[in-house]
Amino acid sequence: MELKRRAAVRNGTCKMKIPTETFVLKYEKAHEDVHHKKLKIWNYGSIGPSKFFDITSIIDEGKHILGKVRIDDTFENLKLGEIYEYDNKRAKKTEADEHISDALLFVGYGQ
Repeated sequence: MELKRRAAVRNGTCKMKIPTETFVLKYEKAHEDVHHKKLKIWNYGSIGPSKFFDITSIIDEGKHILGKVRIDDTFENLKLGEIYEYDNKRAKKTEADEHISDALLFVGYGQ
C-alpha cells in the first residue's frame, strides 16, 4: 500500500483519458427534462494522459477533473485509503474483448 502511494506521488504516468465532449452532451441530454435547478457547464477541456503532478496542479487551482480508468478484477475490492493500480493481466473485459472502464471525479488528493 505505501509503495503504491509513493509511486503515485513520484509523478508516474497516469493513462487517463477524459472524454469531455461526450460527457457534456450526455449531461445536457440527461438533464433536459428534469424539473429541478439545472447546472450549466461553462468551460471544459481535455488534458489527455497525464502525470500525477499535472492532476494535482489542476486540483490545487480549485478545479475538478472527470477522468476514466480501466478496471481489473481488484477494483471492486478496494478499501478506504487504498491506491488503485491497474494490472493489464487481470483486466475486466466485455464479451467483445473490450476493456471495461469506470468514471472518476477527482476533487482532492491525500498527503
